[in-house]
Amino acid sequence: KFPTPESIGGRNAFLSAGILDAFNMSSRAATKLVRVDANALPPEEIVFGTSVAMREVRQKAFKICRTSVPVLLIGDGGTGKEVLARWLHLHSAFSAGEFVKVNCAAIPGSLLESELFGHEKGAFTGAHIARPGRVERAHHGTLFLDEIGDLDSALQSKLLHFLQDGYFSRLGDQSSER
Repeated sequence: KFPTPESIGGRNAFLSAGILDAFNMSSRAATKLVRVDANALPPEEIVFGTSVAMREVRQKAFKICRTSVPVLLIGDGGTGKEVLARWLHLHSAFSAGEFVKVNCAAIPGSLLESELFGHEKGAFTGAHIARPGRVERAHHGTLFLDEIGDLDSALQSKLLHFLQDGYFSRLGDQSSER
């Protein structure tokens, strides 16, 4: 027998993203399959919990989402940095824009600069067309950089310049964009 929504926390119970879940919809065990949005977040009481420390995190998060400053989330793997980043995005003035995630450790260093900042036609062998980077995709949205500690120092410097000034250049471009 499948659980009812009420037995696992009510209609708004959080379901694991991307998994098909079945619910008992009547006493005769008729079931309905529900696909959950992969970008859906759990309710705030699950994101933040009820501890004093997490209430402080929640209060700070509400203050942060009303600003337009870059945020650095630090923590061990699996502690919820991406969940908090998505929560901040959804509660900020940038929520209408795209949430762009970049796993810096998964992209080879030689490609990462082009991936982040884009490139102009002819910037390197194989660059047959100009292509915007993820920084441009995240304009009016949120750019989530995972594993930034793995960036080489030259790219960290370029990223710091972008975060401080808001300007960047595509590979092969002489001008700066904001």
